[in-house]
Amino acid sequence: MKKKRRLQKSDVFWLTAVALLILLQFWWVPGDPGSPDDTYSNSIEGKRGFFQTLEDLAAADLFPPVRRESLQLIPKNPCTLVILSPDRYPNEYEQSDLADFVQNGGTLLFAPNWASPDCSIPRLSIQTESCDFDDNISVASPVAPAQPAASPEGGSEAVDSDSAELMAEAPEAPAVQTSATVPDDRDESDRSANEILEEVFKQNPESLPQPNPNPQVSELADTNDLRNVGKFLTSSQLVKGSVPWQTRATMDTGSAEPVVLVEALHENVQAAAWPFGNGLVVVSASADVFSNRAMLDDAQAELAVRLVEYAHAHHAVQIGSAATPVVICEFLNASDAYRGTAVLMSPTLRSGTLQLITIAILAGWFGFHRFGPAKRINTSQRRSLTESAMAVGNLHFRTSSGGEAVHCYIEYMKTQLQKMFGSSLRLDDTKVIALRAGLEPDEVEKRIVNAFRLDGASAATASQAASAIRDLSELLDLMTGNRKKT
Repeated sequence: MKKKRRLQKSDVFWLTAVALLILLQFWWVPGDPGSPDDTYSNSIEGKRGFFQTLEDLAAADLFPPVRRESLQLIPKNPCTLVILSPDRYPNEYEQSDLADFVQNGGTLLFAPNWASPDCSIPRLSIQTESCDFDDNISVASPVAPAQPAASPEGGSEAVDSDSAELMAEAPEAPAVQTSATVPDDRDESDRSANEILEEVFKQNPESLPQPNPNPQVSELADTNDLRNVGKFLTSSQLVKGSVPWQTRATMDTGSAEPVVLVEALHENVQAAAWPFGNGLVVVSASADVFSNRAMLDDAQAELAVRLVEYAHAHHAVQIGSAATPVVICEFLNASDAYRGTAVLMSPTLRSGTLQLITIAILAGWFGFHRFGPAKRINTSQRRSLTESAMAVGNLHFRTSSGGEAVHCYIEYMKTQLQKMFGSSLRLDDTKVIALRAGLEPDEVEKRIVNAFRLDGASAATASQAASAIRDLSELLDLMTGNRKKT
């Protein structure tokens, strides 16, 4: 009966490692981060539509230059730095760099990550925390008009017409309505901005998600838990009319004296700005207003643009020029979140890295254990010198080749004499050998002659050969100084 083959414990280990690596090709253990929400993504929570809107406004000379920055966190020159829903929050050293950037005259517009809104940057008084909201939609109270940021000397300077318009007092919020619309009685600059927004949506319909038939229900339900999402209509001094707002967090400005830009019920601040050194910090508790989904709503799209424009107006007050650029920071997003060797496990290179590890595991398995049927290994144990001599003696006894054994020992003795005394001493010099061995010359001659007589003789018996080898061995021991009897 054929014996069943069983896997060894080592084979089970190798097989488990290979199966695990193959499984990780389809399901990554730390979890799928989901669709990226940076300015390159056209997903629902992506910011590509927002960036293209700013680009088109800049092309129409209605907005300052806009560019991305993914190689460094802090730009070299003062600008309006926009950080929206970063995949990772800045560490201690990066927070210190951000504080120095704003203190030296830069402007920071920050919105926390939608999935994990808990963020703390103490140096800039930025504190956002997740919060539970009611599901029913409400209308927030109108906020007080914003004041321009104070100059380092304590006074306020005149701004251009576009910046002054951002500071205009907003009318009272209307009653609850199903969709927030922008009134038509706007000045020429407002209508031009809205026309630009419509052109963006018409020219790039494939880059944005389809509109939601029910705007009060978030489309983020595919990727995020909506149980802790607040949905309501609010108003802001930056735009006219009510604006749909969706958030998962609240703000705590701490000791800062903020200018509230967006506020929900119960004095729940959702967007605010406050000066820090020579710069300005603008924080939005929700990044949803900058998403591709929000860009499909005119009121939300305008509010997102106005938030950036309000932050950028600080440069017109402080340095008297609005030509500084708006920089969208991608340094903290997924494309740059993997550093050093961790880039091998980034979403782009992870599959190839796992395949290389799988090949290495298979190569190790191949070298560790032979594939196919078990290979028999015949290894003989080492024998002692006595056992070897007995085996050779038995072989000579059975083959009656004692003369050959005597011949081999004579040759061995000649070699040893030559090593000890050189070529001057030969085996037939019995007198010299007797003198060195301390024996009688007749005794030495008798032993040597008997050995030469049995050298190669086929009729030599085992006892004769053993006696001759013993005699020669005693002579050799005596000549080497070994006086003990062998």
